[in-house]
Parts: sequence; C-alpha cells; structure tokens
Amino acid sequence: HDVHDGWRLLSKRMNRAMHAKYPELWFMDRLEEILEDCLPPSLKFVRQNTKEYLTSVNAQVLESLIILLESFLKNLEVDDDEPPEAVRRQIAKPKKKGDDDDDDEDEAPASPTTQPDEPAEEEEDRLKLDLPPKDMDHKKIFEMYIALSIVWTVGGNVLGTDRPKVDEFMRPYLVKISPEFPEDGSVYDWCIHKKSMSWVPWTYKIPKFVYQRELPYFSILVPTSETTVFTTFLRNLMTVRRNIMINGPTGVGKSQVISSFLLEGLKSDSADSEYRTFDITFSAQTSSKNLQERLESKLSKKRGNAVLGAPPGKQLVFFVDDINMPALEEYGASPPVELLRQVIDQGGLYDRKKIFWKEIHDLIVVAACGPPGGGKNELTPRLSSKFHLLCFPTLAETSLLRIFRTILKGFLSIFPKEASDCAVSVVDAVVEVYNLMGAEMRPTPSRSHYTFNMRDLSKVIQGILMVTPANVP
Repeated sequence: HDVHDGWRLLSKRMNRAMHAKYPELWFMDRLEEILEDCLPPSLKFVRQNTKEYLTSVNAQVLESLIILLESFLKNLEVDDDEPPEAVRRQIAKPKKKGDDDDDDEDEAPASPTTQPDEPAEEEEDRLKLDLPPKDMDHKKIFEMYIALSIVWTVGGNVLGTDRPKVDEFMRPYLVKISPEFPEDGSVYDWCIHKKSMSWVPWTYKIPKFVYQRELPYFSILVPTSETTVFTTFLRNLMTVRRNIMINGPTGVGKSQVISSFLLEGLKSDSADSEYRTFDITFSAQTSSKNLQERLESKLSKKRGNAVLGAPPGKQLVFFVDDINMPALEEYGASPPVELLRQVIDQGGLYDRKKIFWKEIHDLIVVAACGPPGGGKNELTPRLSSKFHLLCFPTLAETSLLRIFRTILKGFLSIFPKEASDCAVSVVDAVVEVYNLMGAEMRPTPSRSHYTFNMRDLSKVIQGILMVTPANVP
C-alpha cells in the first residue's frame, strides 16, 4: 500500500527532516494525522473532477505542500502582515537622437503628453480590519498554515474554472484542520494575518498603486488579489530555494507579475540584495545551445571551470518565459527543456567542447508557460515535476474593473473634470463589451480568429491613453 501510494513514504521522510530542522514549530504527529485524513480523498477528487494545464503527480504535490509549509514557518518572524507601501517603478532612460530605435508595440508609451505630472494614487477605499495582536500559539498557526498550503498545492494548479469544485469539496476538511477557517467566499480568498492569528482576505494585503504617467503602458502593473497571491508565494518559496512554474491562459499577466517581482520584490538591481536575476524567453527556434550560452554567461566561476554559480553571498534566480515554446525534435523531446531538466535534476551540464561536467550551484528557476496549443507544446512531466506548480486564473471581472479603472483614473487626473469623471463608466462599458464578445462571438471553423483574451481588452484602454488634454474639448 505504501509503495503504491508513494507520497506516504516521502511524507514520513520529509516530516521527520522538517521536525528536526524546526523542533519548536513543526508538529510532526499533527501533520501526519492531517495528511492521512485529507490528502487521499483530495487528490482523488482533483484527479477525477478537475483539469490541469500541466499535469502534476501525487508525490510532487506532497513535496510542494511540505516545502510551502516550511517557507511559511521559516518566515514566521518576518513582518509582512500589512500591505507594503506603493513603490515607484524604475523608468528606462529615454534614447538619445541617433540611437537605434527598436521599440515594439509592447513598449509604446502610456501617453504622448509631455506635461509634467505627479503620479495619481488610486481613490478606491482600502479594506480596513481590526486585528489586535495575540500571543503566538505555534500549534494553532501551524495548523492554519497546513490548511493554506493544502489549498495552494492540491488545488493551486487546477484551472480557474474548476476552483469552485475544489472550494466546495475542500472546505469541510479545512474547517476540521483550522476551526476558524472562514465560511464566506472561496477557500482561495483567504490568507493568514500572523500577529492576530486570524484569517483575512487576500484583498487586505493588496499594496497601494501609484499611477506613473511616464511608464510604458505594458509596464504598468496594478496590484490585485491575484497578483498579491502569486507575489506572496514567489517571495516565500524563494527563501527555501524552491523552483516555481506559473501556468495559465494567455494574456493574464503571468510574465509581468514575475518580472515585476524579480525586479521590485527581490530588489535584484540593488547591491544590497542577496538575489541576482536574469532571464530568457523561449521561442520555437530556441536550441539547447542558446540556453547553455545564456546560463554560462551569467554564472560565475567558483573553482576553475568545473563549478559555476552565483557571485559570493548571492543567489541566482533564472526566469524562463514561454518554457513550452521550443519545437520538438524527431523523437518528441525538446532539447532546451531537457537541458534545463538536467541542470535542475542533476545540478549541472557538460562543457560542449571538452566534454567535462560543470556543476551549477545556487540557482533557482522560475518559469511561465501557457496552455498547450497554438505553437506551445505539452511539457514533459520529467521537468514540471521539479517545480511548485501554480495556475494563474483568468482574471475575475472585479479584478479587470479594478485594474483599468485605476489606470484610467490616474491618466485622466490632469484632464478637465468632465473627462476624468467618465473613467469608471468608460471602463465598465469596455469590460461589458469584452465579456459579451467572449460569450457570443465564439470561434468556428470559418471564424477561427474569434478568440479574445485580456490583451485585446488592454489595447482598447491603451488607445484611450494616447489622448492628450489638448484633444479633449
């Protein structure tokens, strides 16, 4: 039975190791009791009633659960209960005349206006809760974090449309684990406020947004509950060196969330940061040689040529975008994907000229990919099993309205009041038309191009942001 359900043996081994590592915080017997009660039926339900873009395996889910739980406990003393203050994003210096102009559509400026302008803060009321601090009860907080970890491992990789099924099935188990688990909303709506040891909605932790007129449009990232969730997990899993792969529909902002986190969340461009980041975007033509050259160009030599890694005292984070894009070779494998799997799994690669082994140390891989189809391929489980898998859902209408209302309010803040007062109604109308088109204009064999995603909606707002005050009567 243990051999068939391999996660049980893995659970016992990891549970003992974590208890030895965190003897005051890790309640080994309680975790084993919860997993035995909750995990088998939950895994069975997810396998039979939900879909995943990237198929996970049971042992991988168990490993991700325990590592995520470890990341929460490791950061228990970190003061991150309150939403962070708004951060002004860095602006690329404008090109001088005569420089090559390689701008593409995604780098179009948010507005052609040259008027100086202070950023406009969002005007929406922020969620405020009365959360008096309590004495820390380590067992209670441990159980709460088990419940949160189960939601975002067993149910974290399912399609957004299947989340209501997971919510209905899991809630009774979560209430057994943490009796104070809220009855309202979805199980995906809640996180933990450590100081008060209470459940709070993710919306409580959404940071403030400051509109910056000088930012290119596609560099604007309005924080929502979805971005807050994924940024939180990225930050926590980094501290335990766990590889993370975020998958989901095209156009929901996976790459932008990751890129923003690596730059601003990790402060990777600061000399004081312990992290250094670099990236690569795969295409159908990407070869294993391209990947190896990119890796070796960013890795420092530690002991001659045989050991490569981060600079002293640093941790390297490698972001691989569109990881399932490279074309498959004759036998169905993807050479760059298999090379990346070797780097993660075996900790190194071979020198291409002298054929000797090079070890790679201190490397965390973060990846993003869309669903298979349209040039994207199925990703081998030999690679995806090495990651914590999370599925970024299609944004809810409330999030769409928040994003575009916030951007348009900020943009129109220097316009006449008659124009700025229209921000909410304009966004509401655009989103309503977008939803109507998605529901009624379905793709058919003769109209296969009738596929709409958030990028189409975003380009309408981008067009509005090209207006100048002088053009508004």
